[in-house]
Amino acid sequence: MTKPNGRIFGLDAARSVLMLLGIVVHTGSFESSFQPPSDSPLDNSVLILASLVHNFRMPAFFVVAGLFAAMLIDHRGLRGFWQQRVRRLFWPLVAASVTVIPITLASFDVSTPQKLIDAGLVHMWFVYYLLIFSAVTVVFYWLFHKTVFGQRNHELLKSFARRWFANPIILLLAAALTYWLPEYFSNQSAALENSSSLVPNIYLLVFYGIFFALGLFGYSIWQTIENKLRKLWWIYLTLGLLAFSTYLSLLFSNAGQDWWKLLYTISTWMLAAAFIAFFSRFANKPNRFFAYFSEASYWIYIVHLPIVLAALYWLAEWQVPFFLSFVISTVFTFGISTLSYHWLVKDTIIGKFLAGKIGQNRSTKQMRKQQSGNKKTRG
Repeated sequence: MTKPNGRIFGLDAARSVLMLLGIVVHTGSFESSFQPPSDSPLDNSVLILASLVHNFRMPAFFVVAGLFAAMLIDHRGLRGFWQQRVRRLFWPLVAASVTVIPITLASFDVSTPQKLIDAGLVHMWFVYYLLIFSAVTVVFYWLFHKTVFGQRNHELLKSFARRWFANPIILLLAAALTYWLPEYFSNQSAALENSSSLVPNIYLLVFYGIFFALGLFGYSIWQTIENKLRKLWWIYLTLGLLAFSTYLSLLFSNAGQDWWKLLYTISTWMLAAAFIAFFSRFANKPNRFFAYFSEASYWIYIVHLPIVLAALYWLAEWQVPFFLSFVISTVFTFGISTLSYHWLVKDTIIGKFLAGKIGQNRSTKQMRKQQSGNKKTRG
């Protein structure tokens, strides 16, 4: 038995930081739309930082999300899992669709129906993908745990994974395999594709779905994986930074374009593993700061993008230099979003709504009643 014994503090911390890093990525990515960067090292550092974080942030997030999904199923069963996903993902997405998303779309060109569809859910696309992954999980989890064929193969996979999971060589092979997936890498931006469309991007779904599935499967052998991660975090980090720096060197010199996708993909896998491993090694204990932002980060992420866009617009109007504009916008957005959570959301009905706690007691009672009925039937 190598499942977690209780709350995984390191992954809780990693998930909240990954959400907060969305501010860095979106500020650095959108700033060029408001003012062009110069060739100065400071301005280039903004673009490099945004590209670096974008490289590993969502793959690492989906790994963590997959593992917590498996934990939720283990604790509440498939029905309880799906009910919680509806409360935690579906209804907040519906609420955002009539509040934050329209406000954000005011900054985009949505002059035609197709452009509106393509802009779609803007920064909330990941919730849409999580809902899709959750629905698929219910089906596959039943196949692997409720059928004889699935149970037999699941045990074979676990036996293999205990020995080889989280091995840097295996991750390099995984990167090489995902390299052959089409259209998850944009040749135009030389980075991971971005898609917030109402019509899911099938290639991105498969790409991110691989990371979600790894987390989902990794839950049953987490303690084995965690021990390897804690020992090897510096190897993942070294390999990831080496691959990313080589990719950047080729990108800036406009050379070796055939290698861009492979080097970028290798750095994605290695840096995602390094990020998770780092927090498993150094943040795997109770911490008031991370405990606070594990609750606050969802709200902060939901509301941050309109604030980022407004700040960048006004800073560009005031002709604030590119690098300084990035710093001011990032700090301002984080501050306003955090204060709004503390004053308006924390310990309120909005906070309970985002945490999926509204209707939770009723669902729990129904689940217990059903379990009691099943016992009586068997008796």
